[in-house]
Amino acid sequence: MEKVTRISVTIPENLLKEFDKTSRIVGYRKRSRAVSEAIRKFIVEHKLLEEMKLGDCAGTVTYTYNHEIRGLADKITEIQHKYSDIINSTLHVHLDEKNCLETLTVRGNVDKVKKLIRRLKSIRIENLQYVLLPQPTV
Repeated sequence: MEKVTRISVTIPENLLKEFDKTSRIVGYRKRSRAVSEAIRKFIVEHKLLEEMKLGDCAGTVTYTYNHEIRGLADKITEIQHKYSDIINSTLHVHLDEKNCLETLTVRGNVDKVKKLIRRLKSIRIENLQYVLLPQPTV
């Protein structure tokens, strides 16, 4: 049997409620099991990004954000301009009165795409997800 460790974390109450609700829908009976699975997926996602070999890749970067947060849209635009050499297109969708979804298609050097993803994660966007595929060598 694998050794387990008890931890304590502090998260917003509404996030915990949503996590518990989703965990029950998915079929987890114990919160610890759901948390372990979430941590496992977090590790896999970030390891994949870190272990991707040097060279070129192509893919998408999708995220949501609240455009009413002061200065956030400007920061996003600034980042997109800085990385315009690897961002091929941007799709912007208004989800409701205050929330937007954006999907960037990217193509270029893996390290630069990683920097773009890290930069976006450092600001107040939500639900960032990406799919990166290595570019075939000719």
